[in-house]
Amino acid sequence: MILSYCYATDEGPRPRNEDALLVPEGVHQGRVPPACRTLESGYALFAVADGMGGHPCGDRASYLVLELLSRFRVTSPSELRLFLTKAKELLDAFAQEQPHCWALGTALAGCTLTGGRALCFNVGDCRVYLYRAGTLQLVTRDHTAVFELFEQGLIDYETLRVHPQRNLLTSSLTGGVPETPKAFLRVFRLLEGDELLVCSDGLWEVFALNELKSVLESGSLREKAELLYRTARERSSDNFSFVLVEVSAL
Repeated sequence: MILSYCYATDEGPRPRNEDALLVPEGVHQGRVPPACRTLESGYALFAVADGMGGHPCGDRASYLVLELLSRFRVTSPSELRLFLTKAKELLDAFAQEQPHCWALGTALAGCTLTGGRALCFNVGDCRVYLYRAGTLQLVTRDHTAVFELFEQGLIDYETLRVHPQRNLLTSSLTGGVPETPKAFLRVFRLLEGDELLVCSDGLWEVFALNELKSVLESGSLREKAELLYRTARERSSDNFSFVLVEVSAL
């Protein structure tokens, strides 16, 4: 399997970046302008985490969860469940050791690519999109009450994108509180030419769906990544992160 990928993370207008991202070479946080790589491997894992604003130590939560994820090989639903259990235990222990970080939490989304298939997952409002043969599809589902309205057909995508309560999460990875995180998981076959966009809400909120599709349907992977980054820098009111992956060969 040959993969090309580009990634970036940025604090946007906020004083610090509570996002983090995971690519095969490791976890990145802070400000990382678009960087691109090529990988030939039978296994790859890409993820984005968004530390929860309004909670303490969001940057620690996102980094800790992705650093732990980098040490897992997630190829099945059971392995994903094990990782989520360990991630919750890690944040609980951190909150107990650092009381000022009580209730630190993060949203998360990612994809494992192996054996000609993708295993994509999320907790909270980080997302995965699939661009295939001219069609853009949202693969994951947000854990928010507003997304439930969208699924029920009561609001459209554009209303969801700008809704004032779109970021009120019903599930997250949070330390020091008793809630068990609920994850969404989807497994599907990959095709050559597929593109996967893993991103935090600071990115997807600034693009109408047709506009995001327009970005992905032309230009090189680097050009697409640079346009995503430049537009988010201009428009976003939040931290933002993304990994854009192209399946070059299976």
